Amino acid sequence: MTIKNVIIDPAVNSSADTKILIHNAISNHNGSRLLILNDVYLTEAYKQEWFLKANPVLLNTKRANSILLHSNIESNERFIALINAHLRIPSIRKAFPNSDILISCIQIVDQLSDKRKTTGVIEKLSELYNADDELLWASLQKINLPKSYKRARKFIEILEKSKTLDVFRKAINALFDIHVRFLHLSSAKADQPIDLLGSHSKDNLFVLPASVVHSQSIYFHLLVEFCKQLPISLYLDSAIAYSDFFSPHEVIKAATTVTLLPGKDPIKTSIWSYQADNFYSSLQNDDQSVFIQWLFAKHPDIDMLKTPAEQEALQWRFNLAVSKMNYLLRLGAYLTVIDNNDQKQLVFIRFNSKNHKLVSYEFNLNKLYERANAASLNGSPLNEDHKKHSKDNDNIQDIREALKPFSEQLAKATHKIDEMKDSINELENQIEQLETQKPDIGALTGSEPDDHAAEISQSYNQVLAKQRASSKKNQPSQNPLQHLLKNDPTKNQ
Repeated sequence: MTIKNVIIDPAVNSSADTKILIHNAISNHNGSRLLILNDVYLTEAYKQEWFLKANPVLLNTKRANSILLHSNIESNERFIALINAHLRIPSIRKAFPNSDILISCIQIVDQLSDKRKTTGVIEKLSELYNADDELLWASLQKINLPKSYKRARKFIEILEKSKTLDVFRKAINALFDIHVRFLHLSSAKADQPIDLLGSHSKDNLFVLPASVVHSQSIYFHLLVEFCKQLPISLYLDSAIAYSDFFSPHEVIKAATTVTLLPGKDPIKTSIWSYQADNFYSSLQNDDQSVFIQWLFAKHPDIDMLKTPAEQEALQWRFNLAVSKMNYLLRLGAYLTVIDNNDQKQLVFIRFNSKNHKLVSYEFNLNKLYERANAASLNGSPLNEDHKKHSKDNDNIQDIREALKPFSEQLAKATHKIDEMKDSINELENQIEQLETQKPDIGALTGSEPDDHAAEISQSYNQVLAKQRASSKKNQPSQNPLQHLLKNDPTKNQ
C-alpha cells in the first residue's frame, strides 16, 4: 500500500474547518482525487465557500457510470484494475467463478457498443440484458474481436459448441444489476458518465460519504476497489480507514492519505505510520508518542535528535510542551516536518479562516519546553498570562501573611466574649430560679414585703451591678479588625 500521508486526528474534531484531511485533498492539484469523508463533516463542508471552490462532485448523488467505460476497457492498465476490483467482491465472484468469463463478457459488450458515445457500453449492456436468445446469438456471430482478445474468442467458441447461452446470460445479468439497475441508468434522466481519470478530472474533487461505502452498495464498494488500483490520490477518513475495506498489508497503487484516531488499532497505526512519507499529528492530543516514533524512523538526522541525551528526553519534552500549550492554540493545529531550504524543520500548521489557506508556524521545542517546565513547577498552564497570574498570586499571599497576626487577635477576643456571654446566661438562669422560689408575702397577708424580703432584693441588685462592672472591664476597647481597617495604608488607594 502506497501511504503518502498519515494523519492522527483528535478524538473529536471541532469542525470541518479543522480537518487537515480535507485541506490536503483540496490543495492537491496533481491529478484525480477521491475523498471518502466521515458523514458528520460532509454536510458542514458543503456549506463552506473554500470547500465549494474545489468543485466537489458527490458521486453517490449522480446517476452516472464511472466504471464500465470504453476508456477503462481499452486501456490495459485500467482494464486490469477493473477486473481485479470485480473479483475482490464476494457476491461478484459467485457470479463469475472464472475470471476468464468476466474478462470475456466485458470485452464482448465493449466491442458490440457504439464507441462514439460515452454511454455506449451501458446502453449495449442494457440491450443485451433485454434481448432474447436469437438476438444474442446474432450479436455473437457478427462480432469482430481484436486478435489480442484471446479469452473472448475462446469463450464464444465454447458457447457455440455447448449450444447454450446460460453462462453468458448469467454474466450479462450480473453486470446489469451492478452497473445499470443500481444507478437507474436505464432511465432517460441518467447523467453523463464520469471518467475518474479523464483530462478534466483534476479540476474536480470526487467525494463519497463513508456510510455509502459501508452500506450494502455493491457498486460503490466496487468503485472504491477500482480506485485503489488507479494512479490517483485517495483520501480516507477514520471511519473507512479502520474498516475491512482497507488493509495495511494490501498492495494499492493509489497515493493514499489515511486518517487515524489516537489509541485505536495500534497494529494498523504502526504499519501505516512506518510507510508514511509525511505525518500530521493533532496538537489537541497530549500524547505525541506515535509522531515521535515516526520522527525517529524517518528523520533521525533532525537537529533535536543528534545527541543521545536529547533522544532520550524527546518524548517527555514533547508531551510536556504540547500539554501545557494554550488549548486554543492547539485547536485545529497539526505537528509535522517540512523542507525548509533543504533542511528538515519541525512546524505546526493550521487552517487560516481569513485567507482560507494552511499556514505553518515554527515549533521551537526547546523554547516551548522551558516555558512548559516552568509552568509545570508553578502548577499553572502555559500561556501568555502566566507571569501576570503568578504576580497576582504572590500579592494575595503577602496580604494574607500581613493579616495573620490580626486574625489571631480577633479570634482570641471573640473567644473571650463568648465566655462572658456564657457567664451572663448562667447568672440570669440563677436569678430566674430565685424569683420563682421567692414567696409572694403581699398576696398572703395583704401587706408590703417584710425586711427579710427586702434584704434578698438588695443582695440581688448588688450582685448584678458587680457582674456588669466586671463585664465592662474585661471587654476590649476596640475590635482588632476595626483597628486594622482604620490604619490600613491601602484604604485610600
